[in-house]
Amino acid sequence: MLVEWLDERIAARPCRSYLPKGQALAYVPNEILKCVLFLGYKDAEGKHVVQGTAFWVSREGPDDIREEYRPVYLVTAGHVIEKIRERSLADDQGVWISVNTSAGRRWERVYNGSWKFHPDYPFGGCSCFENRHK
Repeated sequence: MLVEWLDERIAARPCRSYLPKGQALAYVPNEILKCVLFLGYKDAEGKHVVQGTAFWVSREGPDDIREEYRPVYLVTAGHVIEKIRERSLADDQGVWISVNTSAGRRWERVYNGSWKFHPDYPFGGCSCFENRHK
């Protein structure tokens, strides 16, 4: 028997889920929810549309340039970038990143040609964007 569950955790858009009786959705701590990063595109009306989620991965650079270089990668599923490319306006061609700040949500644009797909895509299903900074 399935039980209806109203899930309001994703991008403030309620979604109905159906779970086997006695099971629950995964618990995600509030600290993690505050760090969620959404990816999307602008529609014909200029509104941002959420297409998927992403997460940051970082590592220290080599010892000789550790203080000068620390690559940071934004990682998402490859199909998220494909859908954004399909649905983006021809004159925009951007992947929009929704960042939660202490002042609220802010959208930042990244050129969608900057994303690199896993060499085995679609079998290695991720895509990443490298952000180099000091």
